[in-house]
Amino acid sequence: MNAQNRTLLILAVAGVAMGTLFFAGAAQAALITTQSSTAPTTDVLISQTASSHTSPWRTESGLRQVGQSFLVGAGGFVLDKITVNINTLANSDLDGDSFTLTINTYTDGTDFTPDSTVSTQAGNLPANLSIDFGSGDTYLTFDIDNVTLTGGQQYGFFLDPTGFSSSTNLLLESMAASSYTSGIGLMHGPAELEVWDPTNGVQNADLEFYLQEVPEPSTFALAAFGLLGLIGFGRRRR
Repeated sequence: MNAQNRTLLILAVAGVAMGTLFFAGAAQAALITTQSSTAPTTDVLISQTASSHTSPWRTESGLRQVGQSFLVGAGGFVLDKITVNINTLANSDLDGDSFTLTINTYTDGTDFTPDSTVSTQAGNLPANLSIDFGSGDTYLTFDIDNVTLTGGQQYGFFLDPTGFSSSTNLLLESMAASSYTSGIGLMHGPAELEVWDPTNGVQNADLEFYLQEVPEPSTFALAAFGLLGLIGFGRRRR
């Protein structure tokens, strides 16, 4: 091996090692929650973007768990992030509070009783939730440990506020009249499993939500593979 090829080999090994560290760092150990002023636009595969209604995720007047079911298209995908939009936040009592996010399977787009749970993840609301909300950062993104979703299967995510430390008002943006046709808005009421349905005293409503898949490999990692290709090319020239 000549000096040029040795240099390329060292660079390639370093690049692969750094790429491995990059992806290892990206594979977080827990759910991370962040805020922004705009909805996500990249790697979004499933969404419902309109709103005319609110859905309570709160402990006020009894436990209110809220979520949304959705249908995964053919081929499936790896779910990376879930985003919802806050309509109302009454005060700072929930800053940093813990909660649980579950992903369940459902029989179809009208079913509101989970068949099985495929992932349960715990997280915390941002420490500056109320301050950032007041500054216009209303979009709440849950960067989850990646979950592989099967094509053609009905799923749903569910937000459980049992870690909230006080009774306060937290309302999420939703859209009335079944705006998302491949699933339904979900709610656990104070005493029983409910669906957003007029028979339960509330209007049909789908959450405003955005589901993002795991992004393509980074340019950095691809560059490392390119260096490996250069080494192969150099060897073929010998």
